[in-house]
Amino acid sequence: KFPRKPQGALDSQEIRILRKAKERTTDLTKDLNLTSLVRLKCSLK
Repeated sequence: KFPRKPQGALDSQEIRILRKAKERTTDLTKDLNLTSLVRLKCSLK
């Protein structure tokens, strides 16, 4: 059905799940990414 996926590629099922999760938590992930980035910058100082 699908061509052989390269190493590390996502299954179509995984992609579907991720898409659903993304739709639900886009704003949340944005906030989390921002906070984690800020934390990283602070810890790297």
